[in-house]
Amino acid sequence: MTPPVRTTGAPPTVVTDPDAARLVLDARVARMLAPFMGAEVSLADAAREAGVPLNTMKYRLQQFERLGLVERAAVQARRGRSAQTYRAAAALFVPFHVTPLEAAASLYDVLFGVMHGALLRSVGAAWQAAAGDDHELGLHVYRTDTGRVTKDIVPLPVGGAGSFFPDLLRDDRPAVWNSGGVIRLTRAEAKAFQRDLVDLLRRHFPPVAPPLEASSEYIYRFVLAPHLPAEES
Repeated sequence: MTPPVRTTGAPPTVVTDPDAARLVLDARVARMLAPFMGAEVSLADAAREAGVPLNTMKYRLQQFERLGLVERAAVQARRGRSAQTYRAAAALFVPFHVTPLEAAASLYDVLFGVMHGALLRSVGAAWQAAAGDDHELGLHVYRTDTGRVTKDIVPLPVGGAGSFFPDLLRDDRPAVWNSGGVIRLTRAEAKAFQRDLVDLLRRHFPPVAPPLEASSEYIYRFVLAPHLPAEES
């Protein structure tokens, strides 16, 4: 498992072709480029790692070669047959000016757009599982002791307004959590919060991945930024 905060040993290869940049920005296509990055793999092995049909990978590989994203490496002998291997740079840098995007801020939409959809689907399903199929979820709107109006998505709070979230921390409940909002902090407090988030990620990324049969994939995203209120129309 790769730690979320890392540096690469060599500087990234700069992508200068707009067509190549368009492929790299496409999350589905980039997933098929990933097996070649920093490694030498065959077409079949790359298709297997990316989880796509061989013909799909072959089509993309031809694109990658034509645009200079992948190059031919060695020919390996396997079971009496030879197999061509391919490689790509271990890291890429796509300057904004070669992308089809209209604003540099749109890079964040490209980076997090697909993940955001998966995050919403995953949290929604886990939230419903935590509530139970026989409990309808709804929007709980209430005023806190500090006078702030807040909203939660919870089942009907029969056992008390705050019982759902503490119950989620029990060992027999799903491992799901979703928090977000605006908090007022000093700059020093915000920097401490930032460092705590990075430390938390590092603690929970083990140097050796657990066995597949004893683990499951979990989706996560930590975000912290100065708040820019939406402009009033």
